[in-house]
Amino acid sequence: MSAHGAAAIEKALARADVRSLLLGLLCRPGLATEAGPAAMGGFYAVLMIAGRTSAVVWALLDAALPSADAPHVAVLRAALAGAAAGDAALAADCAAASAKFAEALALRAAA
Repeated sequence: MSAHGAAAIEKALARADVRSLLLGLLCRPGLATEAGPAAMGGFYAVLMIAGRTSAVVWALLDAALPSADAPHVAVLRAALAGAAAGDAALAADCAAASAKFAEALALRAAA
């Protein structure tokens, strides 16, 4: 999916069936270990670019977070740090959703 870029991901996430499928995949136990941190990190980097203009991205990540194991949380934290280091501004609703996700991710990492 990351090979298609953020615009394609954002368009795909407009479909409920795609969101459901992706949520199911992201909630798969051991995903980050099996797929590898580099592959997951690349995917999340592109997904978070789409999250600059689509709050759906943050809702999806927030929904997947409870099932994330420690390696998955680590990949998410690294991707979020990379996204925060970028210079592109987030839309207002996306900034609020991103901040909510970042807070939940920090709590999950501390657990």
